[in-house]
Amino acid sequence: METPEPTPVRTIPQELLATLQRPPNRVHVGMLVVFGLATLAGVIAYAHQLRAGLAATAMNDYFSWGIYIINFVFFIGISMAGSLISAVLRLTGVPWRHPITRLAEIVTVVALLIAG
Repeated sequence: METPEPTPVRTIPQELLATLQRPPNRVHVGMLVVFGLATLAGVIAYAHQLRAGLAATAMNDYFSWGIYIINFVFFIGISMAGSLISAVLRLTGVPWRHPITRLAEIVTVVALLIAG
């Protein structure tokens, strides 16, 4: 079997190249509004829970606080696994490690943010 020749850059359709360019400012504003509203809703819900107690989450028994501890430990464990994977791949220096290392580091940071 013959290996196909790579496609020259000049024959790539302009529609595909347009997706690699910076999106218009309205996309950034829209994302800022959506994420800002989601953050505001989370802050309002957390403040309501601080005022009303765990009854606001319909967890009225004495052991419901354990759910928060379990979630915290779970996400810290996920972040430790991402750190371990990233460290092992960096130490071995294999050439195919870059995308996996980047993904493991992103998972680590996101898990730490969620745990916080």
